[in-house]
Amino acid sequence: MKFEVKAQRNMNALVNNVYVKNIPLSMTDAEVTALFAPFGNIKSLVLNKNDDIKNYQFGFVCYDKKEGEGKDVEYGPACAAKAIENLHGKKMDNNLQLYVRAAMKAEDRKTEKMRETLRYKTSKKRCNLYVKNFPVEWEEDNLKELFEKFGEIEKIKLEKKGSAVFAFVCFRTPDAAAAAKQQLHNQTIEGKSLMINHYEIKEVRELQREEAMDKSNYEQYMAQKTGGFHLNDLITHPHMTQILQQLLEIMQTNEAMNSHFNQQDQRNFRGQGRPHHQ
Repeated sequence: MKFEVKAQRNMNALVNNVYVKNIPLSMTDAEVTALFAPFGNIKSLVLNKNDDIKNYQFGFVCYDKKEGEGKDVEYGPACAAKAIENLHGKKMDNNLQLYVRAAMKAEDRKTEKMRETLRYKTSKKRCNLYVKNFPVEWEEDNLKELFEKFGEIEKIKLEKKGSAVFAFVCFRTPDAAAAAKQQLHNQTIEGKSLMINHYEIKEVRELQREEAMDKSNYEQYMAQKTGGFHLNDLITHPHMTQILQQLLEIMQTNEAMNSHFNQQDQRNFRGQGRPHHQ
């Protein structure tokens, strides 16, 4: 059989119940029934108004076995499959495209939506930039003016959480994002050094943070086991200032001694190269 990803296999499962959304509010039950009737015998139709967006209806169309003999009989799953194939993506009067998919359990749909979100974020990873350390009074228009010269911008999202101000700038193509990062990273704007990195999805950041913590804990454990010290232990040492001062004095002394010996070696070299006179 031709390989299909798991999500597509779920779509092609034998299901006679169809989930549909983006139905114009002006359409009646009879009109929706007429839209889906050519593909099979409709057993039930349930429509609901979307309370969040309020510009479309959603609902379920359930197909039943159509009476017939031999080749003339049509089963619900086959009818549902034909409705999905012919009506999904159909342009409606409310400027929305009809969404027609096999109905799923709430848990399965939640899992599918999470998978779709991760897939979309991963595909946009190289296009999306995380930006911080810009002037706190800036708005999205200021960021757009700064970044749009590198390419078409899909979306800018500005976040202000107390004293923390940061933004996400999503370009249409990865090349535009890479050019913006290369040209603007560390650029000084109003006395602040702009910081730009490629955005990492939340799940990846959490894994990276856990790995860093594990590595730090393991290094600290090995240092204690071998009698050494960890970098964090040195940083938090109570006499850290005195230690740094002593190290600085030693470095300065060594530098002065090296300079003195180098000068003496140069004088000796020049003296060897001259003819000897009485």
